[in-house]
Amino acid sequence: MARRPYAPGQHGQNRRPGKNSDYGLQLQEKQKARFMYGVSEKQFRRFFANASKKRGNTGVNLVEMLEQRLDNVVYRLGFASTRPFARQLVNHGHILVDGKKVDIPSFLVVPGSKISLREKTRQNTQVQEALEMRAGARLSPWLELDKDNFSGVFFHIRESGWKACSPYIFFGTRSQEQSNIPRSFGFRLWLGLTTCPVR
Repeated sequence: MARRPYAPGQHGQNRRPGKNSDYGLQLQEKQKARFMYGVSEKQFRRFFANASKKRGNTGVNLVEMLEQRLDNVVYRLGFASTRPFARQLVNHGHILVDGKKVDIPSFLVVPGSKISLREKTRQNTQVQEALEMRAGARLSPWLELDKDNFSGVFFHIRESGWKACSPYIFFGTRSQEQSNIPRSFGFRLWLGLTTCPVR
């Protein structure tokens, strides 16, 4: 099957090829964030509204709040191979926060909280496989994992030494200082998963 070098449809050949508008770029990055954390549009809007009320950079505040979600913390600790699986573990009551069962995936974990698996869940084959898969992976600096006890501690993100790059695509166009940054860095730069370029 041959792939045609233009978009489908009657007017496909007349469309401007390749270049997105600033709005299109912002929308792409927003959708990346939404799908990455598995939140609905309504939830994302609520997170953004709360992040914008806080002091400091709204983009950084938003990332911090998304990282605090319990399902995300469970995934980051390596108890689940994917965020959907982490959400399922939380929904089914397999996760304890400070010794108490929490079954709300959107629960925001506060710094200093201890996240652990229930005794029965520790023998779960999928959990064991997930921990093995993530054995060599780098753990986020705001998390501490106790693999032997199937538990972890969530620390304050900013105090952990994490440095966020400016969300240049998500919240606006790239400035002159950022013009040498490839667009493909996108959300990874925003999350601090890629080294920030020196300015």
